[in-house]
Amino acid sequence: HFSVGINMRWMHPVRGMVSPAQFIPIAEESSLMLEIGGWVLDTACRQLAIWAKNVQTRDLVLAINVSAQQFKHHDFVSQIETVLRVHAVEASRLKLELTESVVLNNVTDVITKMHALKALGVGLSLDDFGTGYSSLSYLKQLPLDQLKIDQSFVRDMTTDQNDAVMVQTIINLAQNFRLNVIAEGVETEAQQTALKLSGCNAYQGYFFSKPVPIELFEKLLKTIGNVAYPVDHSATRLLRLNWQESYNCGEATIDQDHRQLFDLANTVIDASFARKDKPLEFDAAMDKLLTHVAQHFADEEAILAEHHYIDLASHARAHRGLIEHALQLRDNAAKGNITIGELVDFLVGEVIVQHILKTDSKFYPLLLANRTVAQPENG
Repeated sequence: HFSVGINMRWMHPVRGMVSPAQFIPIAEESSLMLEIGGWVLDTACRQLAIWAKNVQTRDLVLAINVSAQQFKHHDFVSQIETVLRVHAVEASRLKLELTESVVLNNVTDVITKMHALKALGVGLSLDDFGTGYSSLSYLKQLPLDQLKIDQSFVRDMTTDQNDAVMVQTIINLAQNFRLNVIAEGVETEAQQTALKLSGCNAYQGYFFSKPVPIELFEKLLKTIGNVAYPVDHSATRLLRLNWQESYNCGEATIDQDHRQLFDLANTVIDASFARKDKPLEFDAAMDKLLTHVAQHFADEEAILAEHHYIDLASHARAHRGLIEHALQLRDNAAKGNITIGELVDFLVGEVIVQHILKTDSKFYPLLLANRTVAQPENG
């Protein structure tokens, strides 16, 4: 699943390309920020309307930053609703990124507006998380969809243990609050690998692409591959990247289970692209996958119980939490609160890759011992 973020640049006739770090603070001191924010919003929705006509880009989610001045304006929600209606854009294709400075400015009003935006179907992300006055008390109240790990933590996480701990803590926090998490400022493969191993499966940064004009972005998108084809879907890539080491463990029963899980996951991914035309097929594929995952968890718990695994209770709770969250995401996707891509990415990235494949690798000795003994005798 792909998301795109808008990066503003000012092409000055004399100075050339001017960074937003230079002109946005000045704009925020005047009403110019409202005009700039309104222009960005209208431009974003106009672009989403254009992309909606192309099978390659119709499912892209576009994220824009919202300033504190813009968000606190009395008719901000109405502005969002109007521009979505004018351009006939699905609200779920638009994501608003809010900083903590926005959230901490009159929390009651902010929460009311955020709930109104959620009712429209717009996605909400908390940007630069961890750099301000992060508070669990307000985080619990905000109807967020996503936390964004600030690049200051990502930059040195492979060399600084404190940053690595901070990143892991934010990821765990997001998962416990049932939020998606994305890391910004990813510039190296080592950073992406470390993030993936920590449970983060969404990334943004120069490792993938520097900010580019929209025309170049569309050309780059074609070189990456058509996002409408499962072979180039992020969930599929993640599945296949992690599958080789787990596809054949040397025991027929486990291998067969993994192959069936792999096939069911790919069926769901395939069906997700045709969901608009064939929703029943997607729902049926989801049912089969979730049923298989639930049975896999039950079998695993039974085996661990036979071996008196000391952390069985917490392990079982984790299983229930994953299934409950998957069902919650499925319900949110049906309501249009999140995209189908986000649902599929969670099932593949969090449930299958991070939990089942990683956990099965950990428990292979127990699984092999149990299933070898459990084989029926002939005669």
